[in-house]
Amino acid sequence: MKKQMKIVIAIIAVILAILAGFYIYFRMTYMNKNEIKETIANYMNDKENDIFFEKMELELDTGLYEVELYYQNQDYDFKVDAKKGKIVKTDYQKQSQSSNKSEPSTPSTDSEITEEEAKNIAFTDAKVTEAEVQRLHIQKEYDDRRLVYEVDFVFAEYEYDYKIQASDGSILEYDKDSIYD
Repeated sequence: MKKQMKIVIAIIAVILAILAGFYIYFRMTYMNKNEIKETIANYMNDKENDIFFEKMELELDTGLYEVELYYQNQDYDFKVDAKKGKIVKTDYQKQSQSSNKSEPSTPSTDSEITEEEAKNIAFTDAKVTEAEVQRLHIQKEYDDRRLVYEVDFVFAEYEYDYKIQASDGSILEYDKDSIYD
C-alpha cells in the first residue's frame, strides 16, 4: 500500500514538474498581454488608457497575438509577434487620422434617427446618463440588411450592448454582462 502511494505521489510530482516547465517556458518565451498593449499604444503614439482593447488572444500555432481594439471611434485589428513584440499586420495607419479605415458612409434619410438619438435611447433604457458611462462606442452599420446603431458602454460593473434600428429607434437586441466574467 505504501509503495503504491509513493508511486502515485511520484507521478503527480512529475506531472507538476512538467506543467511548471511549460509555464516557465511560456513566461520566458512569449510577451504577456500588458507588454503587447504597451507595444500597440507606443505604435499608435498614445496611452494604453485611451485605447479600449476588446479582444486579445495568443494563437500558439502562429505565435501571434490577435488583438481587436477600439480607438477614437474606430475599430482596429492588430497581429503582433508574441516573441518579439513586432507588429506584423494592422489596419491602423500611422500617418494621419483622416487616412484611417472607416465604414463607407451611407446617405441618411429624414426618417432615420441620429446617432445622438440612438445613444439616448440606450441610455434611457439602461437608466444612466452619458456622464456616468465609460468606453462609449457607437457604430452605424448594416445588420441583416437593416441599418442599425450598435451602442456599447460600461456603467458600474456592467457592459451594455444595444442594437437599435436606425429607421425607427426600436431596440432590436440588448445585452448586459458583468465586466468581471
